[in-house]
Amino acid sequence: MDPYCRVRVGNVAFDTNVAANAGRSPTWNRTLNAYLPMNVESIYIQIFDEKAFGPDEVIAWAHIMLPLPIFNGDNLEDYFQLSGQQGEGKEGMIHLHFAFVPIDLPTPLPETQQVQEDAPAPLPVEITEEDTKEIQEMFPTVDKEVIKCILEERRGDKESAVSAILEMTAATEST
Repeated sequence: MDPYCRVRVGNVAFDTNVAANAGRSPTWNRTLNAYLPMNVESIYIQIFDEKAFGPDEVIAWAHIMLPLPIFNGDNLEDYFQLSGQQGEGKEGMIHLHFAFVPIDLPTPLPETQQVQEDAPAPLPVEITEEDTKEIQEMFPTVDKEVIKCILEERRGDKESAVSAILEMTAATEST
C-alpha cells in the first residue's frame, strides 16, 4: 500500500505526501497550519491508498472533535481510532498533535452612519490567484488554501492577512 492522509478543516483539505510502500504503518510527520473558521469544532481525516491506475481508494477515516483543552492554550497529543471496512474504530489508530493559536482580528472602525434595513449585503471579495501567490512567496511553508482562507476572512486586506500569518507562524514555531 502507498497511503496518504487527507485532513479536512472546515471546507479546506490538506494532503500529506504518499508514504510509498508503507503498508499499514505509514509515518507522515507533517505539520499543518490551518485557519480554523468560527464554529468549526471538528476535523475529518481520510486515509487513502494511492493507485497507479484508477481512483485512489479510501481505506480508513475518522471524524475527530477538536479537544477543548487546546482552546485554552494546551498542546495535546493523542491516538484516535480509524474506521473503515472492518467497522467503526477497527482500522487502527492515527497519532495526532494539536495546538491552537488565536489570531487577533483587526479592530473594526466605529460606525459613523446608520445602515438602512434594506441595504444590500456587502459584495463578496474576489481573492485572485495572484493575491494568494504573492503572499505564498513570503510564506512558502504555509498552505495555499490557508492563505486564501485568511485573505477571505480579512476581506482581501493583504496587510492584515500577512500580519495574521506572521502571528500564526511565530506561534507555531514557539510551540
